Amino acid sequence: MCFSAFRGVVLDNGDILDRQLTPQAFSRNNDFPLFGIFAMDQPDGTGVVNKTLNVLELLLARPDATVSEISEGTGITKAAAYRILSALERRGYVATYEKVRRYSIGPAFYSYERAARAADRLLVVSRPIMQEIWVSSGETVNLGVLIHGGVHYIDIIESSQGLRATGRVGARDTLHSTALGKAIMARMPAEQRDELIAAAELAPRTPHTVADRDALRASIECAARAGHAIDNEENEVGMRCVAASIVNADGRPLAAMSVSGPSSRMTDTALERIGGHLVDACARISAKLARLG
Repeated sequence: MCFSAFRGVVLDNGDILDRQLTPQAFSRNNDFPLFGIFAMDQPDGTGVVNKTLNVLELLLARPDATVSEISEGTGITKAAAYRILSALERRGYVATYEKVRRYSIGPAFYSYERAARAADRLLVVSRPIMQEIWVSSGETVNLGVLIHGGVHYIDIIESSQGLRATGRVGARDTLHSTALGKAIMARMPAEQRDELIAAAELAPRTPHTVADRDALRASIECAARAGHAIDNEENEVGMRCVAASIVNADGRPLAAMSVSGPSSRMTDTALERIGGHLVDACARISAKLARLG
């Protein structure tokens, strides 16, 4: 179907789009489909769903768009666009990497393989630095993001040693039992962190898992002070892990990087040394992401 221009479209908030919009106004890529951008007023109550999908589809075509650009491209008011973006950002479906808020597809889509290709900036920037940590530590290096209350692994470089920590890209772990999860929560606003802790089941993964909410808060506060979080055989018996968080320009966590290995090698001294390297590595990734923005 070919569209040339739109005028006089009634939006589902009752506004009338009285200006002319062309496909070029919507997308820098003229071949990108409009996906029913203006089919908003649905009798079955799906108008908000359509608005949300319109925002996401625009961001697929136009990464790093501002609220004004999203509003213009979709015909949604700025106020409505901001509310949608705020909800999507809280759930990880959109992300911002800088103080001047430009929105892109977020890490939640890593759980959907096809969409993940549109959000690979974190992977591209992180991978070389992960390799540095892999060489210096000799242990398995993991990159994880927060999705739907859990940690999802989006990249893993396994140790070359026979006895090593193993994992699978796309796998999910709990926040409370992993260094990745605690490192991410350590950089969250207190209100968001408390909501996650209150909603979590805190099921024990091993006899060492912190399953008490007050004790978990104390562990996260300790991680915030140290700059890195530790999993002391809390997720898997015989394995220890240390992690630091990657943040955006506002200081909010985007992801975390961890190093995991057998407890026999991951001594307290090793955890402290590797933790310091991870803090530096994650700061470098955060800075690079902010500059790319």
